Amino acid sequence: MASSRFKSAAATIVALTTALALSSCGSDDSSGGGDGLFTGKTITFVSPFPPGGQADIRARLAAENFAKFAPGKPRVVVRNQDGGGGAVAMKDVLQNKDPDGTTIVVPTVGVLLRWLLKEAGHDYPLNQAKLVGSMPGSNLFVVRSDKATTVDELLESSGKWVVGDNAPNSAPGLGNELAAKLLGIDIDHVFGFEGEGPLALAVERGEVDIVAVGDAAWRQTYKPLNKVTPIFQWGILDADGVTTPSELLADTNTKTLEEVLVDLKGEAPTGPTWEAFQAIIGLQALDTPLLIHPDTPDETLEALQSAWAAMVADDSWAELSQERLGAIQPTIPGDEAAAVMDRALKPSEPARNELLEVSGG
Repeated sequence: MASSRFKSAAATIVALTTALALSSCGSDDSSGGGDGLFTGKTITFVSPFPPGGQADIRARLAAENFAKFAPGKPRVVVRNQDGGGGAVAMKDVLQNKDPDGTTIVVPTVGVLLRWLLKEAGHDYPLNQAKLVGSMPGSNLFVVRSDKATTVDELLESSGKWVVGDNAPNSAPGLGNELAAKLLGIDIDHVFGFEGEGPLALAVERGEVDIVAVGDAAWRQTYKPLNKVTPIFQWGILDADGVTTPSELLADTNTKTLEEVLVDLKGEAPTGPTWEAFQAIIGLQALDTPLLIHPDTPDETLEALQSAWAAMVADDSWAELSQERLGAIQPTIPGDEAAAVMDRALKPSEPARNELLEVSGG
């Protein structure tokens, strides 16, 4: 079902790995501050999941040209370290590795959410980690077109909507529960779909009415189905709590859930359910952060942040992300990403209780 203009995961990884090896050997002197800081060293980007998924592809995208911009032109490699739903890699990098900036873990929003919900094994110091930068994402609330194509049609239905998700405590799973509660629609949640393929097949067969999908899944899998309509998007939350539409979803012409709720009720949403939803989209706004050990010296952090800023400002970033992901990947500077994460990891007690309630915790 994937569009032919997108490469397979395997082909993408081969291309990224080859390009990464070439970029590591580059001699162009375009690095920022901290001259020579990483001379003769190797910087390792760690993906907490096996090769082939979006987490791995984004980690490789982040690493691909990093050597060109990091001070001292270090060698850059990517290592997959899966296990414990991301906990193994997170503990290794944030607790066990030397705080010298040479190991960067690139988790997903699901890993951050497991820490927030205090799931077993996720007891690493995420709230103390330092951020090099981040690649934000958002989700679309997608409905079968024969059931609804507008928010009004969604709300007019008197029956239950069948919502499909991979797992109950995933970001899409919790986000869908909270969004349904905010909108006042009745849902039956069906879990256990292993990946977008089986879930999209269930949508195509009419077994599932609603899914929350990321930008890549929308372009590659759901849009080509011609059976679904994006009703709204979650949006991107900034450090001040302001929600804005995602650049990655500009082609869908969708409003954010906050805008939808304002249209329906005439005022901005408030209360524990909304605050809980903001915590989810705050983590989703980070989506793919670049984290380093909490004890990393400020000079090293600033050098890495400068390298990240220079890399994503270069024309090559737009070209590479368009090629690898099918769209230009937005980015967040390290200091701003840190502020967003700090806010998302500190929900109010009522909001935390709301998250625990919808997660069954």
